[in-house]
Amino acid sequence: LKAECPQVIFNGNFDNKLCGLVSVTIPNYSAEKLVYKLDIKGVCVSAGSACEQTGEVKASHVLKAIGLSYDNAICTVRFSFGITNDIDDGIKAAKYLIDILKEG
Repeated sequence: LKAECPQVIFNGNFDNKLCGLVSVTIPNYSAEKLVYKLDIKGVCVSAGSACEQTGEVKASHVLKAIGLSYDNAICTVRFSFGITNDIDDGIKAAKYLIDILKEG
């Protein structure tokens, strides 16, 4: 993903990270728009933290707490993987994200 889309920022400390969660910031790209476009392709992602109420479109307090600016927080999506997912699901999600970002 990073090789194809160098503007992507992975959030969090990879040495002390919660397994199965990937937080990605795409500067200047609306997370809300990205959630919609990925949903059409069958990929479920979230634009907020797991502890936010659904339907709210605002910068996550969790993202602000880890140091993201408001502008980057509203351009961040969270991928959650569990026992029902396999490596192909992650690869597919990354490919869809690359395609969407290349479309503009």
